[in-house]
Amino acid sequence: MKEINEHSHSAAGPVNGLMTYLPVDSLHPHPDNPRKDLGDLTELADSIRANGIFQNLTVIPVDDNFEQFTVVIGHRRLAAAKLAGLTEVPCVISQMTVKEQMQTMLLENMQRAELTVYEQAQGFQMMLDLGSTVEEVAEKSGFSVSTVRRRVKMMELDQDVLKEVSARQLSLSDFDRLAQIEDIAARNECLSTIGTSDFNARVSGKLRKQETQKKLPLVMELLTTLDAKEIPSNEHYSSKYSQIDSTYISDWAEGTPLLSKKVSGQLFYYIEGYSSRIVFCEKVKRAEPVRRSAEEIEREKQIAEAWSQLDEKAAVAYDLRSSFVKTLSYSKRNAEQILRGALIFGVVRHVRIQTLFHKE
Repeated sequence: MKEINEHSHSAAGPVNGLMTYLPVDSLHPHPDNPRKDLGDLTELADSIRANGIFQNLTVIPVDDNFEQFTVVIGHRRLAAAKLAGLTEVPCVISQMTVKEQMQTMLLENMQRAELTVYEQAQGFQMMLDLGSTVEEVAEKSGFSVSTVRRRVKMMELDQDVLKEVSARQLSLSDFDRLAQIEDIAARNECLSTIGTSDFNARVSGKLRKQETQKKLPLVMELLTTLDAKEIPSNEHYSSKYSQIDSTYISDWAEGTPLLSKKVSGQLFYYIEGYSSRIVFCEKVKRAEPVRRSAEEIEREKQIAEAWSQLDEKAAVAYDLRSSFVKTLSYSKRNAEQILRGALIFGVVRHVRIQTLFHKE
């Protein structure tokens, strides 16, 4: 510390850029360092123990006494040096504004080691909080403006859950899919599964419900235009009605007909709660009404609800398979897998139709 003490009476200017050896006990990690996980330090510690530190750390003084310092560049080297048993490390003392500190740490970490998308998002947000524009952050970091915006949008998520899942192998495309969910509560619900095999199905299910909510007002208007009458909930599965058509609200394209068939008589409908599928019916014409017990009606209701859930799961699986297939380069091997998946879906649909229209 003798070299520093000789300059301690001077203004900050003469000290700026000074290279010296400082005790490791006087060096403290920067609390806002974007890289939270320093990784395995064993190999670096072995190298430092054998060869010393070749590249100095960059630090800033905590106060005017130049006794304590905050590390801006070199957090891994400092931690490895302590692990290796060093008592002093080479440092360059610098003066930086808070904004300059954040920019330096963010860029240094991006150049030396790949930050997680969570760590990048935190770093970008900190720079914005310090007054940088999105364009400035993009220019400094080397990322596009679009990428910066997409990462910063992650900060809307539940930070505790985001921190917890960030240890997984996450991709920015996963967060892009997550951002398509407009309801923040639903988005956070799916966040817990990001990076797992359940993620795509959960997001697809939420997006289908989101589409249903958006399209439902238009669908109800069309049902009014068709003069369709809603079947009471206690008669959804009665023998009074026969199904003639159905469509998922989420799959319906605005401007297209809801019903693919023409109906000469009164049109009836009900909406399945689980899958938001509109089921179109007409009254069964029978000379004598068939009376069924409450147990029979309840059993048929349970069967229909089970099929409804299976239909929705199959629709979600179809969406995922369709998205996946569009990204494939075809070969004989993966073409066989695709056909097998399509066959399974077709069998499920066939069994569904046979069950509905060929009841004993």
